[in-house]
Amino acid sequence: MELKISDKKIPIEDQYNIIIGKFEDTFEDLKNKNSVFRNFNQFSSLSIRELLLFIIDNEEKYNEFEELFKLIDILENYQDKIFHNITLLNQTNDLISEIESDINYFELNKKKNELEHKLELSLLKSKSSKISAKTDLIDKLKKRISNNRNRLEYLKEDYLKYKNQVEQINIRIDNLKLSIKELNRQKKKSFKQINKITRDMESNQSGKKDKLAVKSGTLTNAEKIQKLRREAKESHYKINEIKTKIRESSNKLNEVMPRFSEIKEDYENLEEAITRDQEQINKIKLELQEELNNSKELESLDSKFEDFDSIKSPETLKNQLNELKNRLKYIKSSSPDLGKNENKNYANLKEKTKNLIDQIDKKKERYLFQFNEEEYSPSIEEYREFELFLRRIEQNLNYFLDEINLHTDFSLNLSKNEKDFILKSNFIRNKKENILFGDLTTPEKVFFVTMFYITLKLQIKKNTIIFSNLFINDDFNKRGSIFRTIRKSLPILKEKFGMYSFIFIISNLEIKKPIKDVKIIRI
Repeated sequence: MELKISDKKIPIEDQYNIIIGKFEDTFEDLKNKNSVFRNFNQFSSLSIRELLLFIIDNEEKYNEFEELFKLIDILENYQDKIFHNITLLNQTNDLISEIESDINYFELNKKKNELEHKLELSLLKSKSSKISAKTDLIDKLKKRISNNRNRLEYLKEDYLKYKNQVEQINIRIDNLKLSIKELNRQKKKSFKQINKITRDMESNQSGKKDKLAVKSGTLTNAEKIQKLRREAKESHYKINEIKTKIRESSNKLNEVMPRFSEIKEDYENLEEAITRDQEQINKIKLELQEELNNSKELESLDSKFEDFDSIKSPETLKNQLNELKNRLKYIKSSSPDLGKNENKNYANLKEKTKNLIDQIDKKKERYLFQFNEEEYSPSIEEYREFELFLRRIEQNLNYFLDEINLHTDFSLNLSKNEKDFILKSNFIRNKKENILFGDLTTPEKVFFVTMFYITLKLQIKKNTIIFSNLFINDDFNKRGSIFRTIRKSLPILKEKFGMYSFIFIISNLEIKKPIKDVKIIRI
């Protein structure tokens, strides 16, 4: 292989070569192909458009990657829809807030009028000792009813428990007594049958046969009598057993009844007390209503006793009224026309609502996002392919970075202006320290940039990889760091990429020490 630099043809026979000289004004073709990469100086956030431009300049088959930028169009369209939907949402929220303010103002104003009415009644109540005395008595009765209901609720569980227990015992006793009654009936029936058989035997006129041996059906009379006596005896035995159970249940009932009677009495007394107090309240209410109806002071207030029933003190009502007025003032500060003309406000809100609905109906396409899968599926596929392309570069690059105790992770993101994709590189030093590109030392930066370039070239799959310090930004064109990078990377180049040849063209930098297995050519 020959490499032409200026007018010189340099034979390349070795696998690893370093060509040293002054080449700023030579091999323009190679320099032009790498001019984009030379402009890269911030690898924390690398433009994918520019990176693709570099890749395509070196290998046209990667033109298909440009398809992925159609996804930007999708995202721009999506962002536009989001913007219009947010605008619509804000308009809707503003309208809802305006409607809520109108409703709140109306409701609060209504409540203010009610409080003003109650304040008049409260002031009248405080002046009238007779009305005040009766309403105070009602308050006391209500408080007593509330206390008694609490006590009643407290007793209720025990009362129902004991009541149920007593009822169950009584039901059991009644059922046992019914069983005794049935057994007595059966026992009497057996004795009646015995007596009947005996009488029949005595009335038999035949003296030739033993009277007890006369057969009736399949059993002799003697056998039948014996069977009936056995049944009567069994009934008697069961009766005695049941009587024992009745005594046990009665004893249990006697144990429970004193406590039940006590609770029942308290429970019923509380119920009666509540009923009496409620009746007294109703009676006082009727008396008060009659007084209110006959009061000249109340003729202009259209009042009923219910207005006085739970009326609060003038001080409390004044505080509530002031609070309501402040809330009304606050609502009106943002809508000065509130309360002036309710019909006009309603018509205005109705018109705004109609306009908003018309806006949505007429410009639906502004708010609806439509995605043509067939149109954009190639872009999505190319995006996936490009991600795999980057993953392979990342993997190869980390082979080299391991030599200097670094590791990098690539991530594909949208740029801030959302017009481009960017490649972000995050780093881990010594397997524990997370850092960015700007935190790397100068030798680490030079190593990363150099090997990033080489891994890109390896991914493009050129048989011979040519690298020059003229291909990278001046920020990383450091003599010691570049030659140190070549030395550090050489074992990995041999181990992982032995099928490639490598030519390092170094301009204006002199190598001090030879590198094993690398041919140095000086021009």
